[in-house]
Amino acid sequence: MNKELMEALDVLEKEKEISKETLFEAIENSLMTACKNHFGKADNVHVWVRSIEKPAISWYMLRRKSYPRRMM
Repeated sequence: MNKELMEALDVLEKEKEISKETLFEAIENSLMTACKNHFGKADNVHVWVRSIEKPAISWYMLRRKSYPRRMM
């Protein structure tokens, strides 16, 4: 995460007394909602925010391979 975002989260934590964990969960939920709105569903999307030492936002989408049906 960039420095400005972390500073903004620090301010929210101090001024509004909202824990960073709560803020990170809100970011995760927002990104999941954005995926659902964009793709129509987010069954195979995972988002998490790491807050230990080097905070980062990570997300990935699992792809399902579709195999052609065997013709008999």
